[in-house]
Amino acid sequence: MSSEGLGQKGTGRLTEAVGISYADLVRQAPWACLVLDREGRIVTGNGKADTLLSGAVPGSLLAASFIGEDQDEVIAWLGRVFRQPDAQTIDARLSRDNSLITVRLNGLAMDGQAAVYLEALTDGQIHGRQLRDMAYYDQLTRLPNRYLMSDRLHWAIRDAVRHQEKMAILAIDLDRFKRINDNFGHQAGDHLLQQISQRMASCLRDADTLARLGGDEFVVIMQHLSGDQDALMVAGRLLESIRQPVAVMGVPQTLSASIGISLFPEDAMQVQELLDKADIALYRAKNSGRDRVAFFNETMKAAVDERVDFERRLRSALNRGELLLYYQPIVAAQDGRILALEALLRWNSDREGLLPAASFLPLAQEIGIDRPMTDWALEASCEQMQRWLQSGLIRPSDPCRLTVNLSDSQLTVPDLPERVGHALARAGLPAERLVLEIHESALDTDREQVRVNLEKLTGMSVQLYLDDFCQGFCTLGQASRISFASLKIDRKVIAVFKDAPHGEQLLDAMIRMAHQMNLTVIAEGVESEESVRWLLESGCDALQGYLIGPPLPPVQTEMLLELYAPRQGTQPGG
Repeated sequence: MSSEGLGQKGTGRLTEAVGISYADLVRQAPWACLVLDREGRIVTGNGKADTLLSGAVPGSLLAASFIGEDQDEVIAWLGRVFRQPDAQTIDARLSRDNSLITVRLNGLAMDGQAAVYLEALTDGQIHGRQLRDMAYYDQLTRLPNRYLMSDRLHWAIRDAVRHQEKMAILAIDLDRFKRINDNFGHQAGDHLLQQISQRMASCLRDADTLARLGGDEFVVIMQHLSGDQDALMVAGRLLESIRQPVAVMGVPQTLSASIGISLFPEDAMQVQELLDKADIALYRAKNSGRDRVAFFNETMKAAVDERVDFERRLRSALNRGELLLYYQPIVAAQDGRILALEALLRWNSDREGLLPAASFLPLAQEIGIDRPMTDWALEASCEQMQRWLQSGLIRPSDPCRLTVNLSDSQLTVPDLPERVGHALARAGLPAERLVLEIHESALDTDREQVRVNLEKLTGMSVQLYLDDFCQGFCTLGQASRISFASLKIDRKVIAVFKDAPHGEQLLDAMIRMAHQMNLTVIAEGVESEESVRWLLESGCDALQGYLIGPPLPPVQTEMLLELYAPRQGTQPGG
């Protein structure tokens, strides 16, 4: 139904010319028509509207005529009718004769009231609406998607310019949402996103737009602001709503979010620039500790430009052959035999030089490219270990094994054992020569897939080390359910035990308990002779650290193996 010719001035001239009221025009219109007040109550209507709405009477709320699921949308639509100068359209459903009818409402504000034209849609028109919904609405949350958000932002900017008003863009990102998908699966993650979306929507005004851009990223368009505090207040309400516990598969989970805010017209006056600057502020909020709000300022831009460039180069590092493996020895505490070589990932960046994994792997995890990197590290290190075995640098009687770190994202993949088996077969490396290091955090949650994967790996004769052990006796109890061969005590724990009263007795007790569970104990971060003596007295089985040997590239590792060869040959195998 066309709204052409329904402008306020034209209607006024028409009613003046013919000497009848606008209400009379509505009642005599050849299509279903209503007049509403600002509260959404019916002022008057004609017989066709009465037939379509099944007897809705003056004074009743128009929204009440529609099914409950659509009533909030009708109320929001009415708000837009009174705010916007152009006709506003919405499709809503009402129940009649035990079936649903979709009605298109086309509304325009006039003299403090709203003229509404109604039309029952045909099946073809409904199908067109469904296609339009798929194009402009997120199918999971039913929120506007990126395309509709951009369209509304274009309009909001024009309206703000016309009325000389302020507005704000809020870029929202859930903190560490990836762990929900990793721990509970994507179906649980989708359900959580639906709940969080509903909570956020309840914090906003009718005039605001909440859109989902994808994943756990959202945007809010706030119009008609009186000042920056309006945006800050709403952002605070959003954060508080997200912090409330959510049940995921019956397990309460507490989430947080980070929010970046850009302001119109202070920060930008174009759509993409407003969105980009809100993203820059969001990055600052995350970098400052997450669960907070940050407003854009120009000093942020340089830092973000550097980060974007770093991320761009990191994405291409694997394809450009810039990833390397260094190897650090783990030696027997009593006689210095090399028990293992730990493969450590490095990035040979053309700008920053050689970077350790801690400098880039967290970002790789954040942007979802860590798994290809860690898969490459597994395959490349297995091939290197096999070359050393074939060359005789490591003999069949030597106890030396290869150790490789597994990321949390690798651990939750159902085909992890098959990937490991493929890497071993491709390299020709016996499974007995491979040790996989599992971070202690993998035991923090009861993830069935992790347990299944670890059981399959030990069934393949691959050994497991519990890495970065630092939580003490509680984690030892969890570790007893999985067939670990060794645990590696984190350097922070060693430092705490060394300085604490009775720390030596506590370390002794922990090592004795590990030995009773048939676990050998490896101390990480050994950097002084004093630490070596103290750890030997405590019964530690193996040592690793810069004092023992720093991480070395393959060529220098071969020199180390040659240096240790006589010692390796005179000692019994482990």
